[in-house]
Amino acid sequence: MSTVSQETKCQRCGYEEGYHEFQTRTSEEYFMCRRCGHQIRYEISNWDNQKYKSGQKKGQRRKSWEPKYRTETIVPVASYSLKTKEALGRQLGPVPTSKDLENFRANVKERGDELTLAKITYLCDEGKNLGKWVEEDLLENKVKLLKQ
Repeated sequence: MSTVSQETKCQRCGYEEGYHEFQTRTSEEYFMCRRCGHQIRYEISNWDNQKYKSGQKKGQRRKSWEPKYRTETIVPVASYSLKTKEALGRQLGPVPTSKDLENFRANVKERGDELTLAKITYLCDEGKNLGKWVEEDLLENKVKLLKQ
C-alpha cells in the first residue's frame, strides 16, 4: 500500500518543527517547513478507480484498490515571516524565486513602519556563513546563524 510520511522533519534543511496537515475528506497531505519554506503536497491520483463503474457492484468500493499518490514539491529560495502592528499572528510562507525575494525586500522597505516583524530564512551562498541556514531580520538589518 502506498503511504505518505507524516513526519514533520524537513527533508531539505532538517528542521524538526514543520507544519503538517491531513485533509480527511480528500486524504491529501501537505507539509511546509517553517524554516526554509520547502513544501510537499501529496494528492491521491487514482480516485476514479476506487469504485466499480458498472455491473452488480456499481458504486461499491473495490477491495483491491490502493491509493496512488502524486507528489508536488516546491523548493523556494527562502521563507518569510511577517507581522503587522495590528495583527494577532504572523504570516509564514515561501519565497519562490530570486526575483520574488527582491520584490519582498523592497516591499518591506516601503511598509517598514507598519511591520513589527519581517524576517527571511535562507541557505547562505556567500561570506562566512556559506552553506549554512541563516535568518535575516529585514527591519534591523541583522543576520543570525541558525542551529543546524
